[in-house]
Amino acid sequence: MTFPEGARHVPRHARPTTAFPAALREAGVTRLTDVTPGMRRITLAGKQLGAFAAAGGIPIAPFESHGFDDDLRRHLVEDRAVPKDDVDSTGDGL
Repeated sequence: MTFPEGARHVPRHARPTTAFPAALREAGVTRLTDVTPGMRRITLAGKQLGAFAAAGGIPIAPFESHGFDDDLRRHLVEDRAVPKDDVDSTGDGL
């Protein structure tokens, strides 16, 4: 199949998408799990993963993720090592 110059291929069966507004949230690492030698699962927890009011009283909805390829950006504010006791190497994670 060929496409005219400048045209893009559009999949026939695109899955539905939902866009959620971006919000800066504070969360802590509760568990690190080595899934494979090249992949690590990071489990986060914190009050701001639920609904909360941001500065100025702006309401922020709870964090939602329905897809395997959702975008999550991390902004690290502190560099500290995770104690060895907090690392779960069994691979079961949450």
